[in-house]
Amino acid sequence: MRLMDTAICIDLLRGYPKALLWHSSSAEPMGLPGFVCIELIIGCRNSLELEKCQKFIHLYPIGWPLPADLNLTITSYAPLKLSHGIGGFDALIAATVIGGGHILITRNIKHFQAIPGLAVETPYE
Repeated sequence: MRLMDTAICIDLLRGYPKALLWHSSSAEPMGLPGFVCIELIIGCRNSLELEKCQKFIHLYPIGWPLPADLNLTITSYAPLKLSHGIGGFDALIAATVIGGGHILITRNIKHFQAIPGLAVETPYE
């Protein structure tokens, strides 16, 4: 399955035309890493945004990492913070994607390129 990252979801929530066109033309099923859902909720500034966000989240299956995937976050991905600036949520999102054998749909290749074994797809510029 293809899992969307936070930036893609924000583009869709804001009605960004390129994101909407890409999303409407995609025939493959998509989902969300659970940590993307958390990032989206944290970013809400008021109750209207929260309601819109929750409706969006409920449109997709949500993927969570297994304990072994979380251990990889600690041992393999977290150290990339120092060398590549990988954030905590990005490491957890990568663990979810890799552990589930998924593909991450992202515009932020820079955030994820240092993570070995992570399959990424950039849907639009």
